[in-house]
Amino acid sequence: MDNFLYYFYLTCFLLVGLSVGSFINVVIYRLPLKTLHQQADDDVGIISLSWPPSHCPQCNAMILNRDNVPLFSWIMLKGRCRFCQAPIPLIYPMTELIHGLWFFLGFIFLFTGNNLLSLLPVLVLFCTLYAITIIDIRHYIIPDPLNYFLLWSGMVFSVTGITAVSPLSAVMGVCVIWLVTHALMFAYERIRKVDGLGGGDVKLFAAVMPWVGIENIHVLLLLSSCTGLAIIVLYKYLIKIDFNHQKNIENTNCEYIPFGPAISFSVLYIFLRHCLG
Repeated sequence: MDNFLYYFYLTCFLLVGLSVGSFINVVIYRLPLKTLHQQADDDVGIISLSWPPSHCPQCNAMILNRDNVPLFSWIMLKGRCRFCQAPIPLIYPMTELIHGLWFFLGFIFLFTGNNLLSLLPVLVLFCTLYAITIIDIRHYIIPDPLNYFLLWSGMVFSVTGITAVSPLSAVMGVCVIWLVTHALMFAYERIRKVDGLGGGDVKLFAAVMPWVGIENIHVLLLLSSCTGLAIIVLYKYLIKIDFNHQKNIENTNCEYIPFGPAISFSVLYIFLRHCLG
């Protein structure tokens, strides 16, 4: 590939990544509304990823096309709504930037030869896991549509040979980890009388098996557990620090720590290890 074509692709991947990040923002904001039925009864079912059009959640003003350019519009508007001047959360430009950089760096480090299709799995996996992570942190849920998309896209990549996981390994992995995680969830509930592993977490474990294969079940379970433990320790340490001097640990709800981020990190690590290895 000559230099001009290489840098042309590199620029395209950066711009596409920023645009995909903008769509992921929509998924992160709207999908939980649908799942949790936070709209009024007459509005439930109306909201979707495509409807209503982009608008400010504070003043409901429609976002102009020139204000809907990923990352750059946020910079030009100085992080505020054009109409009501309400601050635009930093998570929006950060999500766009993170995805832009992921697409950019993915092309640099993972592109080999002229087969751009080989980059698709790592891009799809990251985008889906990112949305799952942010939603689980915010709402303590993992929407079924994201789990199903992760499962079936992984199966498609496996069947077509785009990823290294064989269809047999993928299917067996789904069945085995479904049984294992359900058994763990049932045993924990019977012994401790409280929920330990959420239903969304069990579905996520099953959904990622086409991406890692049955041969990596033990690695996934161990790494997810260690990562989850590290998150719990870090969380319990951080909530003891009162940066604003307004609340203390007694007033902090720490009964549940989302496990989706730990699973997502572990899956991405295992997948990238095979890609880069």
